[in-house]
Amino acid sequence: MRIGAQEIRIRYLTDGDNECDMGKWDWMNCEILLRKDLSLEAYSLTLLHEVIHAISDLYGLDLKESTVRVLEQGLGAWIKDNPSLVQDVIDGIQGE
Repeated sequence: MRIGAQEIRIRYLTDGDNECDMGKWDWMNCEILLRKDLSLEAYSLTLLHEVIHAISDLYGLDLKESTVRVLEQGLGAWIKDNPSLVQDVIDGIQGE
């Protein structure tokens, strides 16, 4: 996965791995850790949450955890409730 010029690895954690609750942005290793046993909705929101953390760190935003949670929930709800508009945004950014 890429954010800007930065390559970011996604690493899946097994049941016995206790590095995080659901997910974690590891800026030192430039990777997102995700639990493998999450439901599809929990996985998607957790990935979105950790991507927001990564953007915050990579672009010097220094967002607080509470702000990341609000953005995760708000963007997650927008994506879920407006799939055709989200696709229009993706198509527009990709120049299609």
